[in-house]
Amino acid sequence: PREPSTPLATMAEWQKGILSCFSDCGGCIYGLFCPCCAVASARQKFDESDWCFNCLCLNPCVARNIIREGYGIEGSCMGDICKGFLCGLCVPCHLVNETNARGTLKSSLGTNNQEWKKGLCGCFSLGCGPCLYAFFCPACAMASARTNYDTSHWCFNCLCVPGALSHNVIREGKNIRGNCIMDIIMATCCSPCAAARALNETRDGQVA
Repeated sequence: PREPSTPLATMAEWQKGILSCFSDCGGCIYGLFCPCCAVASARQKFDESDWCFNCLCLNPCVARNIIREGYGIEGSCMGDICKGFLCGLCVPCHLVNETNARGTLKSSLGTNNQEWKKGLCGCFSLGCGPCLYAFFCPACAMASARTNYDTSHWCFNCLCVPGALSHNVIREGKNIRGNCIMDIIMATCCSPCAAARALNETRDGQVA
């Protein structure tokens, strides 16, 4: 999926250390002077996801988590958060170097020919509980939807992952028609309905 791939059975180590950014001066300069662009490029290199969407919606904590779990590298969500916040300039350089060294793991591009099970305004078919959950706490509901989808950590999703990114992960992972712009619009302007629809889409228990 466009969001964290299933971790590999054998946990690996980083090929590049977080302080070894100077091994690639170009990547180091890129990460230092435009960290959001570097993070976007690292994830694009990792799974061929949309660079502009990554630049707008991705932060160093989430990018590190996606890339670390996708490559099956040992670590935890807490480590991703701590390094993303405390080493904010080193992490983009580190991720650029790591993805340059390892290359693309799996293309995130799918056929995107499926439809949502329910329309954006079909949230009431979920029942009162999930519907109220999505309307009173859309961020929590979207986090739950993504956790249902790929078993990622709920607290991490709730605290660090923008709703547009979770929406994008679920939509593209399930090959549903749409684009990155609509993911941003839905999660920003219609967040309760988007969260309810994502909950409905992932409540079948089929894990990515």
